[in-house]
Amino acid sequence: MGGCRRPSAPYHSAKCPATESNIPDPGQGLAQASLKAPTRQSPMFAMVRPERTIQVERQEGYSMAIATFSTVNDGLQPTQKERGHYIVDVDLEESAPWIPYAEGVWVQLCRFNVTTGGFTVVLKGLPGAKLGVHYHTGTVHGFTLRGHWRYLEHDWIAKPGTFIFEPAGEAHTLVITDDSPEPAIIFFVVDGALVYLDKPVNGTMAAFEDGFSALELSRKFFREAGMDVGQLDLRIR
Repeated sequence: MGGCRRPSAPYHSAKCPATESNIPDPGQGLAQASLKAPTRQSPMFAMVRPERTIQVERQEGYSMAIATFSTVNDGLQPTQKERGHYIVDVDLEESAPWIPYAEGVWVQLCRFNVTTGGFTVVLKGLPGAKLGVHYHTGTVHGFTLRGHWRYLEHDWIAKPGTFIFEPAGEAHTLVITDDSPEPAIIFFVVDGALVYLDKPVNGTMAAFEDGFSALELSRKFFREAGMDVGQLDLRIR
């Protein structure tokens, strides 16, 4: 992701051994995993929310989703917090710092909302890729930049220029269509958390997603890539 610029100014990671019981089926997204992983001791405090439990280390090596709950915050001191205007230059090309998320799916995070637990993300998915069924605790606004995609539970297909609104309380399964002429790139503003489910109807929680898990995922990726983690701090609001 490009640098985060303001116009006028300036994880002890626990690896989960891959076993037959906890590796998601290819293309099933994060929701289908039986999440059995050691917990990560976070130094953060305030605001009750999930602790950083690292899901199985997939082939791509990253996962936002968590499955146990503790207390955490953004890790910044009051003097480090920014609340003003900022911009992020997102590079959409193949060589950009896309963070692996699921099989055939990558993300770049633009904002971490530590008030509501939401986040703003640019998602890229290869034709045929999908995320497991998930439930939204808040609304979602999405805009399609490239490619074709849909939710299995709806009959529309989003193409470049398609805007979608998702109400809170909806559960659905995101798929990039097999015949998409190129990888799909979608901009999402997610208000609140996602709850990945183990099945589409009467499902129970398989994993949990929010702005804090998105922040930790991004920090881990930036550190391992030798990138400036401070750029992420500017995106915390």
